Order: sequence, then C-alpha cells, then structure tokens
Amino acid sequence: FFLHHCNVDRIYEKHVQMESPEECAWEFANRQEQLAEDGEPNRYKEPLEPFNHPLKPKDPLMPADTLHTERLGYKYDRLPFTPAVKDRPEPVFAAFRKVKVLDLDFKSYMLHCFLLPPGSGKAWKPPKGGPKAWARDKNYGGCGAIFGGKGDDCGNCKVREPYNVLVEVQECLMKLKLSRHEVELRVLCEDEVGDITPLEDTPVPRPVLVGPVFEDMNDNINDGGGKYSGEVAQLQTKLKQYGYYAQDKKPDGKYDSATKEAVIAYQTFYGLKPDGVVGPKTKKAILETRYDNQPDMMVGYEPSQKIHERPFVAGRTVLYCVHPLPGYLHAATALAEISEAFQLWSEAMGVVFRRTSTAMRARFQIRFADNAGLSEDSDLLAKPGGQIAEATSQ
Repeated sequence: FFLHHCNVDRIYEKHVQMESPEECAWEFANRQEQLAEDGEPNRYKEPLEPFNHPLKPKDPLMPADTLHTERLGYKYDRLPFTPAVKDRPEPVFAAFRKVKVLDLDFKSYMLHCFLLPPGSGKAWKPPKGGPKAWARDKNYGGCGAIFGGKGDDCGNCKVREPYNVLVEVQECLMKLKLSRHEVELRVLCEDEVGDITPLEDTPVPRPVLVGPVFEDMNDNINDGGGKYSGEVAQLQTKLKQYGYYAQDKKPDGKYDSATKEAVIAYQTFYGLKPDGVVGPKTKKAILETRYDNQPDMMVGYEPSQKIHERPFVAGRTVLYCVHPLPGYLHAATALAEISEAFQLWSEAMGVVFRRTSTAMRARFQIRFADNAGLSEDSDLLAKPGGQIAEATSQ
C-alpha cells in the first residue's frame, strides 16, 4: 500500500510540473468549492491530519503544501517521462461505474482486465505466473485500482459519492484486431494481500466497454446481411435520437430496410448523397455538435408522436454541472449568475434546476473555452444578448 502511494505521488508530481503548481492549486480549490456548495467538506481548506509541516512543526500540513515538494524539504530522484503527443484514435475503456466505497467492505483491489475473442470466455483460464507475468499476455488489456477505504470510521468514505474507474483497453483491442462490440471481457481482482478473486465473487460492479460512437470513421456501414453489428446499433441509437428511426423500435444492430430508410432521410435533410451508405461524410455529420436535443423536422417525413412530447415537464428536477471556471472569474459571483439564469428559465418552464458536481449525472454541462484567437466577426465570440440576439423568425 505504501509503495503504491509512493508511485502515485510520483505521477502526481509529474502532472503538477507539467501543468504548474498554480494551475493545479486553482483546479483543486475550485473543485472543492463546488463540492462544498453541495454539502461536502471543502478538503482544500482542511489540514491533512495528523501531519504537521515538516519544516514548520507548529503549522498543520495543508493540501496546498503538497504542490511544492521542495518547500517541504525533499525532491524526487526521478519522475515519469513526459508523454509524447500522439495522433491516436479515441480510447476505449472498461468502465466500472458507480463504485461505492463502503460496499467494498474494507477491501482494495487491482482490477486486471482481459479481452477475449467472441465465444472463448467460458473456456478461458487465467494465464500462469500471476500479475507480474499477465502484462505480457496478448489478451491483457490493462489494470485499474479501487481503494476500499477505512470503513465506517472514515469520514471521507461516508460522504463520497459513487465514482467511476476507467481502464483504457484500446491498445489491446488494436493488437487483437477486435471491436469492443464483439470482445468478451474478464476481470480478475487482486486484493491488498495478493489474493486473486474473479470479479463475480467481489462487490466490485461489473464493467462495460465504452468508447467512440464510431470506431472507424473511414469504414462504410451498409447492408450486413442481417448480422448484428455494434456500429449499426450505435448508428440506430443516433438516428432514433434525431427523429429518423422509429421511437417505438429498439436498436437491434441489424442494417435492415427501416435503418436504410432512416439513413436516406437523414442524408437528404443534410444535403448528403442519399444512398443509404454511412461513410465518412455521413458519420462526420452525425457526430457534429448540436445545440439542442430535439429531433430534426423535415418535409415529407413524419416522426412518431412520442417525439413531440416535451423533454422537460413542470415539476421535474433537471441537473446541470459547471466545469472549472476561468481563473479571472470570481467563482462565487460567476456561479451565482449561472444559478440566476437557470432560475429565470425555471420560472418560465416550471422546471426545477439543480447544480450537481457529477458531470455524468448532469443533463446540462457548462464549459468555458479560450476563444482569444478568433476574429471579431466570428459567431463564436460573445456578443450582447448571446446567440439569442442573433435569432430570427426562421
């Protein structure tokens, strides 16, 4: 456990050096301020008890002190290499969702993920040699870690919300030349004393493989002969979201006539070649950022009535999340203005808007971007009244 944390500290220090101590301090403080507004303690302002500052024994050790190791009297002998910037595909993760610390019953685990060809999962046996040798196995996707906490006497464990653990498995998938939609996933859990247990015999939630909507942007999607395809299921989900695929039909991953008709309707609406083949241009259009979650309306195409139901009804609670604010903004003032804007919206719609610190739970996410390099006539620049001021009757 001690050596594990020593290694984590080295990685943490490398991150601090790459981002700068000032940037990390701001992110840490801002995040804790958001959590505090939701009722959690502000850990940035709390001392790291029972430790005191090593060079100032009368002063408590504070989280901000950890960003400057030399001021604490020590320096790392070596740190991880600076990672190179790579042009790589979007990652695929084995996602362990909503891990609850107290449910782990004081146990901590290393999660060793193995990716297997379809149909081979039942006959599979863990490779010999233990965790040290597993990394050399062609089916070894990677590992993650879950800390089981200290149980009921751990204050942070009691207030911590369920969290997600992600293990990147993209490299293994590429070596095996398999899609995440067809691969079988097996997980072995190594506890704090080295005992190995199958995931199914632990309280750790079963993982799911998550990744980009389309794994290959250049590959065409068309008639697959009635066979199931994960890419087709993803396509059907998007077409259903945008109003082209029947709302009462569950995506089945088969490129049938209904799917082809939906694709042609989508291509027609966006001015693409209406051939029913989902190639790079159609995929790019599907993935473009949309400014609402409403289905498209087009002449001659009648979506089902369910589409026209209001997404938010009076009395419903809708969550929104505010991502880190720019450093020049006063956090309390900015959050108050955002809250006021949602309150005005709430009064008009009868919907209750509430801020959450968990982005995955939020229906709306507010982010800030650096637009300093844009020209003055850019549509992305902030203008009086925002985009509403640019609206027309059409």
